[in-house]
Amino acid sequence: MKASYKWIFLTVLALLLIACSSGDREIIRSDEPNDVNFITSDITNFWNAYDIAYSTEGVVNHVEVFEREYFGKASLGLKDFIEQKKMTASALVGAVNLYPRYYTSIRQNTMEVMSMQSQIRQSFFNLENLYDDAVFTNVYFLIGHLSAGGRISGNGILIGIEFFARSENTPIDELTPMASRGDATH
Repeated sequence: MKASYKWIFLTVLALLLIACSSGDREIIRSDEPNDVNFITSDITNFWNAYDIAYSTEGVVNHVEVFEREYFGKASLGLKDFIEQKKMTASALVGAVNLYPRYYTSIRQNTMEVMSMQSQIRQSFFNLENLYDDAVFTNVYFLIGHLSAGGRISGNGILIGIEFFARSENTPIDELTPMASRGDATH
């Protein structure tokens, strides 16, 4: 996933600049990079829901599982993303069913985000050294239905990590042309 790291950093920094210069919305901000929280619980909850829904023998209502195990345990950032993108459990399950090899192949790379926090925080310190008035906000990593790689909300920066978790081995042949280019599909 190393090639995608730079896109995660660039997206986080771009959204940080937008979020922190946005005067028309109330966003939680800090002038100290150490105050920033990196919330990755939605990644864990997604894969837990996925495992229950797709690894269980017998008839399982995938939508109900994702509603309970992912949407029902959503971080503030995922709640904002759900509201902004009008994402439903049904739409998410639809994407997973439409692109099963893609989602399966990005699992390990999505989990690696949890180990990138110090690198992202260091990039915040680097930005602070370049720009004295820099302010920072929380970063939420979540998995969506290929509808947005990044957004901002009053709670922080929202990163749809499914856009950035692909590697050279990720099968993209099942994706739409838009999705295979990394463009939002919804």
